[in-house]
Amino acid sequence: MKLRIQAEESGNEVVLHCKGHIVSGAESASLRAVVLSRARANKVAIELSGVDVIDAHGLGALLELREWAHTNGKRFTIVNPTALIQRVFAITRLDSVFDISSREDALPEVADDEPSATVPIHEVARCRSFGLGQCADIT
Repeated sequence: MKLRIQAEESGNEVVLHCKGHIVSGAESASLRAVVLSRARANKVAIELSGVDVIDAHGLGALLELREWAHTNGKRFTIVNPTALIQRVFAITRLDSVFDISSREDALPEVADDEPSATVPIHEVARCRSFGLGQCADIT
């Protein structure tokens, strides 16, 4: 299943609701591109309740994004990972690296009068480097 990302923004915070697979190729590149396109946000929350598969490349992408966020003074959190994704984090010991919350209240509140931005990832047009491995332009 391809990765689909819906972005909710409020002020300097963004929540990226992910659904599908975060795996090698277009999916990992798309996640990187979407996070980097929100570079003005001070807090980035990656909501994983809809992610059913993650591979080493997906984990690598999350680690690179975490490092990018910390280097740029941003807060980076993982929110609501599924039991399977929690287990992957535990087995790889990344649960001690990421700021992970399974609580809804960890998500920034988005005002009702502010529209959400939807970023469906249908295809990756071309890849380019953002200094963070391969990233993709999204269409």
